[in-house]
Amino acid sequence: MEDKTLFLFDLDGVIIDSKNNMEITWNFVNKKFKLNTSFKKYFSLIGRDFQEILRELKIKNKNFDEIEKIFKNQSIKNFNKYKLYPKVKLILNKLKSQKIKIGIVTSKDCHRTKKILRKFSLKFDEVRCSDGKMHGKPKPDKILSIINKLKIKKINTVYVGDMMVDKLTARNAGVEYIHALYGYSPKKIVHKNTIQSFNELIEIL
Repeated sequence: MEDKTLFLFDLDGVIIDSKNNMEITWNFVNKKFKLNTSFKKYFSLIGRDFQEILRELKIKNKNFDEIEKIFKNQSIKNFNKYKLYPKVKLILNKLKSQKIKIGIVTSKDCHRTKKILRKFSLKFDEVRCSDGKMHGKPKPDKILSIINKLKIKKINTVYVGDMMVDKLTARNAGVEYIHALYGYSPKKIVHKNTIQSFNELIEIL
């Protein structure tokens, strides 16, 4: 692998384990709005912006803004369900010690993203979340935004994700991709660079 000076990470399923939070929150919203859509179906589409998921689920005649608002509020109420994957801080600190820049590229809204990073005392050079200003995954806008801001070449950038949408985003951005097998993809994704745990990034370094 070419020498990397920028490591970008998806948040859910890569840095944090948020499945328990999502399941409790989705089940609440599903019941409240009578969506008749299982958590399994919702979970199979995560990685995309929330309202994009609702469209993919073919949910009709509903106020997407209201559903999203309630989902976010419930997610915050269940904030104690978020967990940090093992060795995340250790590896991130090792990256920093090697003068490697680190960033987050997530479809989660900015309010919850920043709240999560504060909760676990995680500091990144750049964070791109769902703010309505840039296209979501698989569009490459967020990755390219960080690359341009930090003035780092694509060949020196790697993106670590866990869903097919992450792989597509990296490809569309023209950067190297590492697939986190421990993440949330419902299907086995074949890729040349994979990790079974966050700690395995140390071997790539």
